[in-house]
Amino acid sequence: MKILLINPCLRPNNPRKFYPIGLGYVATALHNAGYTFSLYDMDAHRHSDDDLQAFLRTHRFDLIAFGCIVTHYRWAKWALGVIRETQPHARIVVGNTVASSIPERILSGSAADVAVVGEGDATFVDVVRAVERGESLESVQGIYTRADSRIVRTPHRPPIEELDTLPYPNRDLFDIQAYLDSSPNNISEPYPIPRGELRVMNITTARGCVFRCTFCYHAFQGMGFRYRSTENVVGEIRDLVGRYGANYVQFWDDLTFPAKGFLEKFCDVLAQHRLRIFWSASVLGTLFAKPDPRDAVIVRKMKESGCVGVAYSIESANADILRAMNKPISREGFANTRNTLLKGGIATISSVVFGYPSETVETIKNTIDYCIGLGLAPSGGFLLPLPGTPMYEHALKTGAVRNEEEYLLSCGDRQDLHVNLTSLSDEQLVGTVMDEMGRCQRAVLGEEVSFANPLKTGHKRSRDWEMQRADPTTGVVPGPATARGPESGSAYTVFDHYKLDGRLQGGSEVPAGPDSAARS
Repeated sequence: MKILLINPCLRPNNPRKFYPIGLGYVATALHNAGYTFSLYDMDAHRHSDDDLQAFLRTHRFDLIAFGCIVTHYRWAKWALGVIRETQPHARIVVGNTVASSIPERILSGSAADVAVVGEGDATFVDVVRAVERGESLESVQGIYTRADSRIVRTPHRPPIEELDTLPYPNRDLFDIQAYLDSSPNNISEPYPIPRGELRVMNITTARGCVFRCTFCYHAFQGMGFRYRSTENVVGEIRDLVGRYGANYVQFWDDLTFPAKGFLEKFCDVLAQHRLRIFWSASVLGTLFAKPDPRDAVIVRKMKESGCVGVAYSIESANADILRAMNKPISREGFANTRNTLLKGGIATISSVVFGYPSETVETIKNTIDYCIGLGLAPSGGFLLPLPGTPMYEHALKTGAVRNEEEYLLSCGDRQDLHVNLTSLSDEQLVGTVMDEMGRCQRAVLGEEVSFANPLKTGHKRSRDWEMQRADPTTGVVPGPATARGPESGSAYTVFDHYKLDGRLQGGSEVPAGPDSAARS
């Protein structure tokens, strides 16, 4: 049986290339089950849609699979149409959130035969095996499929509880050199080592999240928070260092460290193995919410083990909106976390979301006032209701989304307003957000900063420039502005715009190039 896996290129103008970890796990499972397959990696080689179409017209496969995020539903439908036109007899399998969040819609409105829901490691192998043997797909757990004229949901597949049982992704199944060659683009200045020496690789340590924010949808929705042991994670890092010469690891999780204990143990084990790497991760905004003498010790361990920066989010400074988000975080707790990290020399990025139903001109201004008070220039975006979330159900119930197909076809990244759930007019909401984000950037980064669109700033701001003059031992910045300075970035990097010696760096000056995308 001839099998084709496709890795889409959803942002062809973005010079950053990230190894597709989800597809990597699936490809590894398929390889370990004894199957051979072809891989058409559009992202690694920046193949165009026309290239894909030409490839499919000149090759034949029995089963073709790809996955993408639901905000690229339009591309997925186009690809499914092209695959069916060029490969009329092939079985077509779709995964990731475009399958998990809208399985019935993707099957009823496209040429897809199977939608894999949730984890695809074992599920996809079972699909391939059933197709190869001519067995009914209804025997495979964890999918939606067609049976005659019906769409059938098969029995739920239990989540993988012990993630340590999974093999490390086999990166040699991909053109890993293409990813390594472009990996310096994945982070921006200030580089921990000369840019040309960076060999950046990404890994995941967990699946799921401890929070259930009402605006967030991810591939492991409803499966709880599961994490790999520290020893297993460090084992993979050692493998990446030894096999590929990796010296910078980006933890590619919705949440890497949910508590201080996880974080400290990781730093300790990394130190025990004497791995000289740099790393960045995502943490809770409440990680250091309450002052504790031990916090400075943990942050020092982070720094000594190679931590360059962490990402966390406040999203809003309004208590009512935070409750609506189901985000158990306080303004005070977030501020203490930020200051604790910053005093220890750890760069931080954060983001804000505008457009919850109770959002007003005043709440937008209050959030920006809060950010300015912290010396924080966050990345920002509008609420983007995603299928499978309470906010999407709210948008349907209130009629804000009247035609789901049209809405999904028009979806994109959150820097553009796709639907307005507030009582403000579109013009008032967008205008206020633009004005206030611009005010924040000027107040924090300086009056000389000017972006045509403050939500699309190319490389977004980050890095506390005052850390450049911090005491190297204590991390404390002299003067009244201690632990306050510009911070931000996109979901894809820790370092973007920052100030060095009072001069704004980044943007067009950074070789990495522009990126206006944010995590969906």
